[in-house]
Amino acid sequence: MNRCGNLTCRCKADPPTLHGPYPVWTRKIAGKTVTVVLRPEHATLCQDWNHNMHNLDRIVRQMQALGLQAAELLRQS
Repeated sequence: MNRCGNLTCRCKADPPTLHGPYPVWTRKIAGKTVTVVLRPEHATLCQDWNHNMHNLDRIVRQMQALGLQAAELLRQS
């Protein structure tokens, strides 16, 4: 939900009626934040990709924990 630049718009009222919701994708490129408004069909794809990335991160953390456990067992033997 966001506000526009029009001073007489409903998003400037009290209470405001904001615009949106609009699906956005935010990322860093060369140290700067870039935000892109997505089409609904692209937003669905990005949600799927984001879910997959979270799953991958979880799996990698589990693998790291197993590696640390294995290293500790080797150190103790």
